[in-house]
Amino acid sequence: SEEQKLFARLGVFVGGCTYQAVEAVCGDTLNIQIAEGLESLLLKNLTQRQILPDGESRFMMLETMREYAIEKLIEQHELATVQAKHARYFRSMTDKVAQVAYGSQEVQWLDRLELEHDNLRAMLDWYLDYDVTAQISLQIIANLARFWELKGHLAEGRNWFERARSLPDANQSSKPHADALLGIGDIAYIQCDYTRTHELYTSALKIYRELGDELGVAHALLGLGEVATEVGDYNIAPELFEEAYTIMKRFNSTSGCARALTQLGWGALRVGELDVAHLHLKQGLEAYQMIDDQVGIALTNSGLGEIAIRNDDYDAAIEFLEASLHLRRQLGQKWGIAASLGSLAWVAIKQQELNHATSLLLQSLQIRYEIGDAGGIAWCLEKFAEISTLLENSEHAVCILGCA
Repeated sequence: SEEQKLFARLGVFVGGCTYQAVEAVCGDTLNIQIAEGLESLLLKNLTQRQILPDGESRFMMLETMREYAIEKLIEQHELATVQAKHARYFRSMTDKVAQVAYGSQEVQWLDRLELEHDNLRAMLDWYLDYDVTAQISLQIIANLARFWELKGHLAEGRNWFERARSLPDANQSSKPHADALLGIGDIAYIQCDYTRTHELYTSALKIYRELGDELGVAHALLGLGEVATEVGDYNIAPELFEEAYTIMKRFNSTSGCARALTQLGWGALRVGELDVAHLHLKQGLEAYQMIDDQVGIALTNSGLGEIAIRNDDYDAAIEFLEASLHLRRQLGQKWGIAASLGSLAWVAIKQQELNHATSLLLQSLQIRYEIGDAGGIAWCLEKFAEISTLLENSEHAVCILGCA
């Protein structure tokens, strides 16, 4: 029956699906209304309904039921066709996310990707099996890189990239390849894997220059500037940021200018030029606010908070850092949450509130272990050692520093 066909086709979804997804993937050639078919399957307990906070319905199957549905789909000789539709549908979702990156709609779409994570994995598996040139797979990886970065799926993102790079024609000088290199470079940077990060950004820069993609060049330069800052090349980093800013300004890229200004601020902060850092971070914040980029707003607030710590203005530091933490929690940005918690712990240490500092550091450390942030783990351990020193437990402090 048509209802049985619908049931079988639903088996391609992993972790559930929305009505719109069912209609797009399963609706072709069915002589039944999708809504009626779903209601009938619900009444027969073949599917389940979950109501999301926004009121949208999500349709689920128990895994044993889903496996049975796949068996029926194979019997109907429709598995390959429906899997291809499923892959194309979720690929289009990643294209949409790439279009709204750094804007007011990004948070909503990142949450949607988190909800559809298992479907995205199934989609990527399909493309890696059937995308002979790897270019579609690489573009999908580029589209998802910011999602993996912000939601803390760092190792997973890098693993997908390595799988795609193993395909025969993956290493072309193409925009999808360069975009994927750039996005995975951002992930490696978060994990403090600076050698690999530099390799990825440098490879992306080379391809962007071959393609004449100036905005791509600017983004790669920003990445290389961030690496230079982290490894102590403080003379090179500002030059890279300035070059990137010039390109971004020429293309009227507000998000690009915001990022360049923000990185100029963080770079100045690292060398103790606090007035310069404050100026650039305030300019970056204003630019991020113009496009309602919540991730960028949180980042600049975090930087302004660190400046306030260095100026011994702890009330201002707490205000900036708590604003940053609030936004990052709303975003579900694991690395950002850990960073803000760590900075608030630093304030607590400065104020001799050592129990509070310990609690904050433990929360930060737990997240950093979860996402594989080696540098952040070391930073937290150094702060624990500082607490031990203040408690006059020098032996414990030395032990902790040895671990860091």
